[in-house]
Amino acid sequence: MAKHINNRGQFQSDKYPDLAPDKLILSFRDTEARSALKLFAETTKHKDLAESITERLTTILGE
Repeated sequence: MAKHINNRGQFQSDKYPDLAPDKLILSFRDTEARSALKLFAETTKHKDLAESITERLTTILGE
């Protein structure tokens, strides 16, 4: 069994153990997470959310 899979077969964060199973936190400040955030923005049907994510990705690179 993978390290982050609990005995019910769900993903469980070791960094955030109080986070509900099958949930994951992505930070705009994490350079490795940005590609996943970009992909999510490009594929979600939620236009307003996609625009906000894209705007923040753009602005964080200029900081």
